[in-house]
Amino acid sequence: MLNRQMGNSRYGRVFGLGSGVKRPHLMLLDEVHTYSGTTGAQVALLLRRWQHALGSRVQFTGLSATLRAAPEFFGQLVGLRPG
Repeated sequence: MLNRQMGNSRYGRVFGLGSGVKRPHLMLLDEVHTYSGTTGAQVALLLRRWQHALGSRVQFTGLSATLRAAPEFFGQLVGLRPG
């Protein structure tokens, strides 16, 4: 939905895009272990595009009960440096 509506002037406001709208501070991602492979790369690019369009930093929080090496995986997904 984010990918589809980012360029929509009517609904972009929901995602903090446009003039005079409040910017989000937090994004919660559920089942992040599903964001691997090609889908993960596309989601990672989308999150970076969205954050760049906002012009401000967003705190990303991810949930997964089955993820191995979670800090490294999530860092790559949302564009954080290791550590």
